Amino acid sequence: MKRWTVGEARAKLPELFKAAGREPQRVFRRREAAAVVVSPREFEELSALKIASCQETLSDAFAELRELDGGLELVPRRDRKNGFADGDR
Repeated sequence: MKRWTVGEARAKLPELFKAAGREPQRVFRRREAAAVVVSPREFEELSALKIASCQETLSDAFAELRELDGGLELVPRRDRKNGFADGDR
């Protein structure tokens, strides 16, 4: 992966884009990474991967609740009759 300064990147923009089609290109400003230029295909792949890894499924949420293992205390309601709890169906 080639390292470019901001000045080099500006002066050789077409070359930077062409190189990004082969592999990501890092652009630095004062020895600090300022940007990474990647091909559109690679960007789409990375975006899809990020979205897929961030989406929690309902199954994941239930698994997390099961791990609490009784950590939530359920207090019975006292303000009204509960036919399900009392067996009055």
